[in-house]
Amino acid sequence: MENQNIEQEVTQTVTEEKNLNLNFASQSYLKETAKWAKFLGIVGFIGAGFYLLFGLFSRLILKLLFANVGNVTGLPPMYGGMSITSLSIIYFFYGIIAAAITFIVAWYLFQFARKAKEALATSDENAMEFSHKNLNTYFKIRGILTIIMLSFLALSLLLCMVVLIAMACVQ
Repeated sequence: MENQNIEQEVTQTVTEEKNLNLNFASQSYLKETAKWAKFLGIVGFIGAGFYLLFGLFSRLILKLLFANVGNVTGLPPMYGGMSITSLSIIYFFYGIIAAAITFIVAWYLFQFARKAKEALATSDENAMEFSHKNLNTYFKIRGILTIIMLSFLALSLLLCMVVLIAMACVQ
């Protein structure tokens, strides 16, 4: 009997809707945060555009960069003798993927800013919930990208250590 009462209290507590009222200072901070988020979202869109342009015009950029390096069809030995076409295909896909990721991240941040501003202006709880959902998704994506970046960094450091040890053993 006592166990059923505890379960009912827990169920009631979970199902009760809790209202969160923001005081003036919190609203002011959220409004300022939304402004900065909007700015960073727009900067992200511009960055995505640059990545896209880089990917689309990579072949032209490479031809201009290496026009004075003798044979235009091949790159200097520091690039492993790879052709400009091969390298431009790699840069094309890098540009497209980087543009897509940057655009998606900027989109979620921009949506947070837009909906937070709307929620503050109209006191709309649904808009506030949607804005925070976008902010949550933004931070999840940024966290995953950070983990990937740190993994690549650790792999690079490990590879450098292996190469240095191998070079020391050869000498």
